Amino acid sequence: MDYTLLEIKIKPLDPFRDLLSYRLAACGFDMFEDTAEGLKAYAPSEAYRRDDVKGILKESEGLGCSLESREEIIPWKNWNEEWEKQYQPEIIGGKIYVRAEFHPPNPGFPLEI
Repeated sequence: MDYTLLEIKIKPLDPFRDLLSYRLAACGFDMFEDTAEGLKAYAPSEAYRRDDVKGILKESEGLGCSLESREEIIPWKNWNEEWEKQYQPEIIGGKIYVRAEFHPPNPGFPLEI
């Protein structure tokens, strides 16, 4: 499933970053990342409600904060697989080769797991 990233620059940060996180969570966003300038919020694209988001941003500006926002579609990716690719095979005692199935075999070891 694709995700929609909403990146928001917020001035002043406090208390509006927390307020926006709370409000966005109520309309389908399920991951948040604080940044030096504001907030990155992620929602499943199928649940993203642009009109609701525009309303939340407009209300926040009415409370005295300045906002700049942008949207980006993050294509679906198997993040677990991406994470696993970072790990290289392990060699134990010079005799045991431990690898994931996507790493090539190494016939130079008496035991391979």
